[in-house]
Amino acid sequence: MKKVTRIVLAVCALVLFILIVAGISRDVIEIPQGFGGVYVTIRDVKIRYKQVGRGPDLLFIHGLPGSIEDWEPLIDDLSSRYRMTLYDRPGHGFSASHIDYTLGHNAEIALGLIDELELKDVIIVGHSYGGSILMAIAVQESPKVKGFIAVGGASYEVEHIDPLYRIISLPLIGRGFAVIASAAVGSGMLAEGIEQAFHPNLNAIPAGYSEKRHAIWLQTKVISSIAKEELNLNPDLRRLIPRYRDIQKRFIMIHGADDRLVPADDSRRLHSDIRNSRLVILEGIGHQVQFAQPDAIVEAIDEMSRD
Repeated sequence: MKKVTRIVLAVCALVLFILIVAGISRDVIEIPQGFGGVYVTIRDVKIRYKQVGRGPDLLFIHGLPGSIEDWEPLIDDLSSRYRMTLYDRPGHGFSASHIDYTLGHNAEIALGLIDELELKDVIIVGHSYGGSILMAIAVQESPKVKGFIAVGGASYEVEHIDPLYRIISLPLIGRGFAVIASAAVGSGMLAEGIEQAFHPNLNAIPAGYSEKRHAIWLQTKVISSIAKEELNLNPDLRRLIPRYRDIQKRFIMIHGADDRLVPADDSRRLHSDIRNSRLVILEGIGHQVQFAQPDAIVEAIDEMSRD
């Protein structure tokens, strides 16, 4: 009986500690020195965004996790002839969080940015989970969107969801777990995640990449957002998949043949589901196409812009 009592007390003490950690942790929504961008409020969410260049409009949607910085390899080339709009999605980068972590809400934020910033005939480029958001936008057939380019896009249900995400998604206690996980194993998980994302193109990792992502991705709000978006992904996609065949806008899928995070078969299947589409499979390229072979994305944008 005494042993059981000690176990119960230990569990209670642990839960109390986690709740205290959750209670004292606070998200600071500001742009640190060394990072660009300004804020705009979209659907009551404070969103960090950045615009560069002049010309036809492009909107870039990063993955999970991700931020404006994910598109840096494209800026010098594209900003010479396009107006690029890049932003941190809710709960990521240096944007504020929200209570809704669905593809539908992410689509609302993207379309809200288009309205607020008065973008016209927009080509939207989405990477990874950003490709999932493309699908939620594409089925709406917005007249302000010219077409879509999915880069390593996750368009169909994923097979494995980390069980830890269910704990992190719990009210109150989940935030405490996120704080502890970030401090205890965050750096190791980040290093492993970067290696998986860049494989087999590890030589494409820029200098300072890991250090910069450490400051962005290991924020408590980011870890919480990852967990909640991952848990909502499959149910969201199940509702969207039957509508793919109705998409009329121009669509280009670009996928690395050696992608370890999102199988290239996702894009092959999507290509068969969307009539007005083109598929580009890049041999020897992994998930981070914009770093390993940015010219493929630039060429797709130029092609769609000419249509």
